Amino acid sequence: EFRAIGIKLRFIDAGVFREVYKISGAPLVVKFPIDEGGRADGIQHSISEVSRIKRLAIIKELTPHLPKVHYHDRKNGIMVMQFYPRPKDDAETVELLGKIIKKLVSRIARVQMSDIHSDNVRKRRGDWMSAVFTDLGY
Repeated sequence: EFRAIGIKLRFIDAGVFREVYKISGAPLVVKFPIDEGGRADGIQHSISEVSRIKRLAIIKELTPHLPKVHYHDRKNGIMVMQFYPRPKDDAETVELLGKIIKKLVSRIARVQMSDIHSDNVRKRRGDWMSAVFTDLGY
């Protein structure tokens, strides 16, 4: 239907439940539920995502880090969202996440943490899934 009205879409990526297309000439993406073996799962996934975004938006420190949803078709699971480019590498991703962690720690614990980047985050020995902040001097 998008193509039928002249909107050009370029495939970006696919996950377990949805495919993502960039709208040509606009900073927007469209998420479509995947049909193969579980369209209902993709629709439910979109409903859950919109619900979580709304719940998280209550926390003012998180609001600038939540994606903008321009349109959500609850019945068909289609979403139109703002396009956000990927970080250039894992180090940039860690820095971006560090800024969010800094805001939340400041709000919850009332402690400033301003030096969170890839050199200052390590894994806990024996529990390789746990991150440890190794430099809290700033």
